[in-house]
Amino acid sequence: MRPTKLKIEAFGPYADTNTVDFTVFNDGLYLIAGDTGAGKTTIFDAISFALFDAPSGTARNSKMMRSDYADDDTPTTVTLEFLHKEKLYTVKRSPAYDRAKKRGEGTTYQNTSVQLILPNGQEIDNLSKANEEIINILGMDGSQFKQIVMIAQGEFLKLLNASSNERSDIFRKIFDTSIYQDIQSKLKSKARDLKNELDASVKDIQKELEEHNLDVYNLQEGLETLDLRSNKIHEEKKTIDTEITILNNSLEALIAEITTATTINKDFDDLTVENNNLKSLQDKTVEMKSLKETIEVKKYIKNTLISEETALQKEINRLTALNKDLVSTKESLEKIKQEISKLNDKKDTITALEMKLPEDAIKINKLQESLPTYKVYSDNVATLNDLDKNLVNNTTSLESLNTTKVSLSKTYDDIIAAEKQLTELTEKYHDLTTNTHKHDQVIKEYKTQLDTFKAIKTEQNTLQALSASYKLKLDAFTGQTKIYNQHELDFFHSQAGFLAQTLVDGEPCPVCGASDHPSPAVLSSESLDKESLDNLKNELDKERKSVEKDGNTIQTHQTEINRLTKLVEGIDELHLKELHTSETAQSTLELAQLETIKKRIDELKKIIDTKSNQELLIKDNQTSIDETLKEIQKLEVEKSALDSSISTQKESLSFDSYDDAKTELDTLIKSKDSNEKAIKEYNESLQSLQQAQSTTTALITKNEKEISEQSLLVYKHQQDFNKHIENSIVRTREVYETNKLTLDTLETEENELNLFEKSLNDTLVRIESLKTRTKGKKIIDTTSLTERKSQLDTKISSLRTTSNEFNDKINELVRLKSTLKTHIALRARLEEDYAIYQNLSDSANGELKGKDKISLENYVQSAYFEYIIDEANRRFKTMTQNRYELFRQIEADSRTSKSGLDLEVLDNHTGVKRSVKSLSGGESFKASLALALGLSDVVSRMSGIVSIDAMFIDEGFGTLDETSLTQAMKALSDIAGNNRLVGIISHVPQLRVEIDQQLIISKSEKGSSIKQII
Repeated sequence: MRPTKLKIEAFGPYADTNTVDFTVFNDGLYLIAGDTGAGKTTIFDAISFALFDAPSGTARNSKMMRSDYADDDTPTTVTLEFLHKEKLYTVKRSPAYDRAKKRGEGTTYQNTSVQLILPNGQEIDNLSKANEEIINILGMDGSQFKQIVMIAQGEFLKLLNASSNERSDIFRKIFDTSIYQDIQSKLKSKARDLKNELDASVKDIQKELEEHNLDVYNLQEGLETLDLRSNKIHEEKKTIDTEITILNNSLEALIAEITTATTINKDFDDLTVENNNLKSLQDKTVEMKSLKETIEVKKYIKNTLISEETALQKEINRLTALNKDLVSTKESLEKIKQEISKLNDKKDTITALEMKLPEDAIKINKLQESLPTYKVYSDNVATLNDLDKNLVNNTTSLESLNTTKVSLSKTYDDIIAAEKQLTELTEKYHDLTTNTHKHDQVIKEYKTQLDTFKAIKTEQNTLQALSASYKLKLDAFTGQTKIYNQHELDFFHSQAGFLAQTLVDGEPCPVCGASDHPSPAVLSSESLDKESLDNLKNELDKERKSVEKDGNTIQTHQTEINRLTKLVEGIDELHLKELHTSETAQSTLELAQLETIKKRIDELKKIIDTKSNQELLIKDNQTSIDETLKEIQKLEVEKSALDSSISTQKESLSFDSYDDAKTELDTLIKSKDSNEKAIKEYNESLQSLQQAQSTTTALITKNEKEISEQSLLVYKHQQDFNKHIENSIVRTREVYETNKLTLDTLETEENELNLFEKSLNDTLVRIESLKTRTKGKKIIDTTSLTERKSQLDTKISSLRTTSNEFNDKINELVRLKSTLKTHIALRARLEEDYAIYQNLSDSANGELKGKDKISLENYVQSAYFEYIIDEANRRFKTMTQNRYELFRQIEADSRTSKSGLDLEVLDNHTGVKRSVKSLSGGESFKASLALALGLSDVVSRMSGIVSIDAMFIDEGFGTLDETSLTQAMKALSDIAGNNRLVGIISHVPQLRVEIDQQLIISKSEKGSSIKQII
């Protein structure tokens, strides 16, 4: 990401619109300088806010970005154009803030807004979508941006002094190592799930065994016990099943006897029923005979007479249709006669139109011959009108050109006067510039000396506070040393006492070898153990390092005071302030005059630059005047000639214009065509009606003949049909009509007759069969047999219930045995799986006992960290003249804390590695800068998305001495190279001299402003 243009309005201390054009900067360093509180950091805030809807540091938020200097009507906006991978993007944001209402009093809440314009012109104005798109474009979010690209105030030392856990969170976002954290989490979750499943399995086994009074902890013996119980139940069930079999045999014999008796008794009952049915059927014999005769009559009507009557009806229908057609045809003939009569009434009108046709043809011919003359006349009139308009337009143009001529002459005179004034002001500007430069040199020298006095006071105050603190810390350290020495002596005495407890008379001492032990040491009960003594020593070592560090710091401040004092030796500070104030006032006055003169010179140059153009305008204006006069004279001559021609033509024409003549001609032609069409339509209609009259008359004659023939045919068919009825089984027309109405019941009646005949026959057959089966037999009483069967059923049911209970117990034991085997196998598998996954989880999460607490993610991150440290050391060693070198701390301070991403520094002067937190302020800045640049290098090299074409640094250069500052600038220049832009915010005066490209921030009572120096 490389910014190309930044525009801010009503943002932070900037009330008006301020624009920074980054394209005018060459690759390399540029400085942002200005007074404290002017708004230097706000430049970085604006870039960060435009990209990520948040300022660069953690001390501010976007709701604090509204300018207190801005007018109520001025909206707060930030617009950033930036290049990423040679594609241009534009993002415009406004933060949420309270603004004055446009109507009425009070305030209203202005919501945040965004507009992101992509290289293809697409616009995104949805806040969440725009934020997501920018993260996708840059390949990093806001927090990653602050660690890699924009290192803001309060953020600079975070990466250097972060703990292993904190650094892991930073690297997780930058290098996207969350996948390894997911693996750790899933392994731990899997191990936890297996443990829970194993515990649940154990509980299930315990519950099953306790319910059956089995040994909870001896599963194999429990299985054997289940086998013994099962065998015993099987034997008891076998005895019961044998008794059930015997009783079932007796029951089957009894059931066979009951069945035989029941069958005989039923045959006697069925015979009685069938005899009763036969009597009922015989009572319906007369009724069924009448029904049979009726069915025969209906069948004849349906199969024979109905079809003849249908044929007769068709002939009657045809006769009716012929009569209807005859009536309709006669009505049509009457209508045709009426139409012919109406046409005869129009005969006179048509005759008059036929006589008018030759007269209209003559008029049309005459007008057609005269049209060309009318056309010429109309064209001449139109040309004359155009000449009049051109003459008026040219006259108006001539007046305007003369007015312009006067204005151009006055402007040219003003340019001549400006040339004279420019010469005078240029000489005055040169003299003032020389004086101002002299004042600036003097003021710069005074300012440097005043800053030195200020620095001396600051160092003295710091030294005084540090000295007081150092004395207290040193006294405390001396007291702790005495305490430790006493505890150490007590410990050694205690060790001798422990040894003395093991001495035996006559056996040699392991220390001195003597066999006699006249005065053995006494064991002390008040001495510390070895671990407590080591802890005390570690605390004392830490305190010693702290005291030494404070002593070195005091020495550094004292050296700095001595150096600064020599710089202002022999100078009176009060007098220096007066001189600085006087020179500053004079310089400010002269700068104001210079600005006024410079502004006027620019205005005069702009006026003079138009001189050559003004001369061309005057020349072109005169040329236009001359050409316009010639055109007016030409138009007047043409107009006079055309007036004469038009007057001559008009005398020979009947109409005023070509259009009037053409309109009359069109009217005549239209009238003639209409008359011819009316005559033709009349003749065609009359001829058509006369032909229709003749055709209709012939059709009537034909219809009357067909009706007569059809009437005779219908009469004959009716006579034949009546004779057929009389000669058939129907006999009379009345019987025919009555039965015809009930033909739909024929099928029902046939079914009824058939059913009666079938029932009678079936009943006779069944009666004969039952008489044969009951011959020689008697009815049997089955009461005693039924009672014996009921007693056997009850006894067998009771035995079967007992047998089923045994079956349930056997099945339960089989199920329990299978369950125990399943639980045993499952428990073995779960124990094996749990051991595997727990070991994997402990390894991946860095929780193996007795091992360093480095997780899988930390292990991967440590590889990236090594790359970052290598890149950082290339600059850190240079900036510290090879004294310091950064290392990744391999082992944690204790086995209980996370490891892998801790950082330590090697002091090559002492050969000792120590915590980076022990570095001084200047050294910490160098280490932080080197680490930030190393991180930037690694991310640029290893990420396919992230492109770091610019960096922004806001902190720390004031803590560096001259040499260190030079080294830091060299490191930043190297990383900027020929394809990267690095912005620095600093108050250090030396940087304003060394860095040519600058943004100077000035503040006033009306807000801050930005001046760009290239």
